[in-house]
Amino acid sequence: MASEIEVGQQWRHKKRGSVYEIVATDASMQIAVKGEDYGWLEEEDFIAYRPVNGHRLFFRMREEFLDGRFEQMA
Repeated sequence: MASEIEVGQQWRHKKRGSVYEIVATDASMQIAVKGEDYGWLEEEDFIAYRPVNGHRLFFRMREEFLDGRFEQMA
């Protein structure tokens, strides 16, 4: 399994067979957290990807993306 993910690569989800294109390898997410101390939660180290035939954008933690459920297309 490849451990180097690069923008433009295509990866296949092993279970579903869907093919995705890597959009960003250094994505982060900011999430509004409501409560007594309203603020932002910022999580880093996400992979951003989208279906090769679509526009919807998905985010997954790098560690989870590389846990074996995806494989790089040749």
